[in-house]
This record gives sequence, C-alpha cells and structure tokens, in this order.
Amino acid sequence: MLTLHYPITLPADYDMSIIRRRVAERHAPFDTLAGLGFKAFLIRERNTGAPVNEYAPFYVWTQPFSARDFLLGPKFDAVVQSFGRPTAFEGIVAALHLNGDQQAFRAARSMTVERFALRPGIDLANWAVDENELHLARIDEAGLLARVVSLETGSWTAVRTEMWAGADIAHTSTAARYEVLHVSTPDWQALQPVNDE
Repeated sequence: MLTLHYPITLPADYDMSIIRRRVAERHAPFDTLAGLGFKAFLIRERNTGAPVNEYAPFYVWTQPFSARDFLLGPKFDAVVQSFGRPTAFEGIVAALHLNGDQQAFRAARSMTVERFALRPGIDLANWAVDENELHLARIDEAGLLARVVSLETGSWTAVRTEMWAGADIAHTSTAARYEVLHVSTPDWQALQPVNDE
C-alpha cells in the first residue's frame, strides 16, 4: 500500500468556506474510486490556531496503479487547475491499523500528521521494528480510529498519521492537526493491517 499527501498552503485571509464547499460538491467520485483504500479531506485554519490555512488531502492506496492513474488523470488535474501543482509526498505503508467499523471511520473528526527525517546511517530494519512497537502501543487509545506509519523514500522521512473520532485530541507539538471534512472508503475491504501482530 502507498500513501499520498499534498498539503496546499492558502493565503492568510483565504475564505476556507470555499474549501468546505469544494469538498461537499466534489467528494462523491472518490467514494467509489477503485484501488483507493481511503481519502481523508483535511483542512486546518489560522482562525482556530493553526499556523497556516491549508487544504491537505491524505490518501492510502491499495493499488499502486490507481495512484498513478489519479495523478495523471482529470481528478488531480482539477487540483492543479485550482491551486497549481502541489508537492505530493508519496510513501510506503510500514504499519496500518483500523479501529471500529466503516461507518465510524467515515465519521472521523480529526487527523494528525507527524513527519520526521530518519538520521543518516539508520538501520531501516531496526527502525521498522521500533516503529511497529510504538505503533502497537498506541492503537488501542480511546477515540483512535486509524493509525498509519509510512516511509517516504525520496527524502527518507517517516510519517505517523492518526485519525480520531473527536475534535479534542492529544497530540505531540510536532504533529500537524487537521479537521476532517469527509472520508471516502471505496476499497475498505482491502485495508488489511500491516505489521499489526
């Protein structure tokens, strides 16, 4: 499985209701998109304490070819036409765990994304073992609906992503916190846990 995340920073005075309407009007095709495990439509806003206004869709793809077709097709081109071509961060899923059923997942309210660079010379196998132990220690927290750990090999950056049922969540100071506007889950059945044992 692969992750895809492209945060789009918007002007400080940007009317974020435009993004809310965009998501409400355009999410439906993603609800049935083959090869997409889930897409979380994310925003954060300066007027709620975020450092920037941002629209930041996050994807987990169960089929790599589906990610390719998306990036080369009209759905991503619509993003480019509206906002310019964003930097897209792609990662390999190292660990994934889902709590609750599909209905609960679709009702998620918050998501955090924490990125950190792996130090040069790190043993990747040991990193994966250590990260999985942390992952397993976190997955039973109340209100946690999903946890994904991915590795972006282009920059050797590790990414911890957590999706939460509520708006009031505990998170580290290094994690970006987002509001979830909608979650599409077309290939839910294929979202099998990775290293969840």
